[in-house]
Amino acid sequence: MQVLKAICVAACAALTALNPAAAQAPGAVSTSTASTPSVTSLTAAQRAAITRELIAKWQSVVKASPGGDVARWSARLTAAIAEGDAANVLRATTAPTLELMHAALTGYIPTAVEVQAASGAIGNGLVAPQALGDVNADLTFTPLPNGRCRIANSVVLNSPLPAATPRHLVVAPAGSYQGQGGVGTIAGGNSSADCGIPGTYPAAYALSISLLSPAGNGTFKVYAYGQTHEAGPGILFSAGSYGEAGNLTVPACNTCLWDITVRASTQVHYVIDVIGYYMRPVATALDCVTTATGDLTVAPGSGGNAVAPVCAAGYTQTSTNCESSTWMMPMVFFKSGTCSALNNSTGPATLRASRTCCRVPGR
Repeated sequence: MQVLKAICVAACAALTALNPAAAQAPGAVSTSTASTPSVTSLTAAQRAAITRELIAKWQSVVKASPGGDVARWSARLTAAIAEGDAANVLRATTAPTLELMHAALTGYIPTAVEVQAASGAIGNGLVAPQALGDVNADLTFTPLPNGRCRIANSVVLNSPLPAATPRHLVVAPAGSYQGQGGVGTIAGGNSSADCGIPGTYPAAYALSISLLSPAGNGTFKVYAYGQTHEAGPGILFSAGSYGEAGNLTVPACNTCLWDITVRASTQVHYVIDVIGYYMRPVATALDCVTTATGDLTVAPGSGGNAVAPVCAAGYTQTSTNCESSTWMMPMVFFKSGTCSALNNSTGPATLRASRTCCRVPGR
């Protein structure tokens, strides 16, 4: 763990510098000029060291989890750290649970309540809270660029799913879907093995399922590998019909040997396409504007408070910008759109205040 600590000593300090709530020293003068944010970076060697440390730290938890497979999980973690945002990777190094570590790699910042709850985990984290609040909330659905990706087709394999017999399938990543009867991405008659699903811990998959040649009335279930079929979403089908179809959303298992399991109460053929996935949103640059200034003339030897115009509806203030017309009027306070200063010059001076206001782009 010494390697990991050494990396974080310098790099984690950069994350602290990004906090917009950091206090400024009394008397400092700030302006509305845009500044360049600090950039956190990691070398390939540092990412490799972090990967080794996290695998060593969490592999016992993965092994003990339902359906856990250390080899497949390690490969996915290695890819996520190699390609992930440096700030997210560094947050993952301090996550108190495996679930929060995965979430950190997708950009999630845990709340104080979650960190406090996780600190009650026993031993190396084998006993940890299962409900992690926003980790699986506020997700973004992303449809596949080519519409659908066929990952399984029992008709091609001439292998119907027997009654009450679970069958395990891989969704992504997968080098080939041939063993499952799938052909991968379907676009213009061509196919490939790449569904286009990111390897950085999707929360759930959106599946389009067609059922063919049922041997009788029954229910077709799809659920995360390692879980029980009772809790999985299902599609009802009837005997004597050509089949049924439906769309299901199935949670992902990011520590498992397989991704999903299918099970039917009666023998039936299936065709399964992935049509999209749910993940935390991709980091988006803020849309920021600076308000007009609130100007105040301050007499010699007097103090004054300039107040900036409020942010427009839908925008949130991220900083207070202060400016004086003379070096002899230093700032003594600036917060929440108010700039306070004392005019030590021999003539009147102008004190100006503005706000930087930001919002997340969107409709």
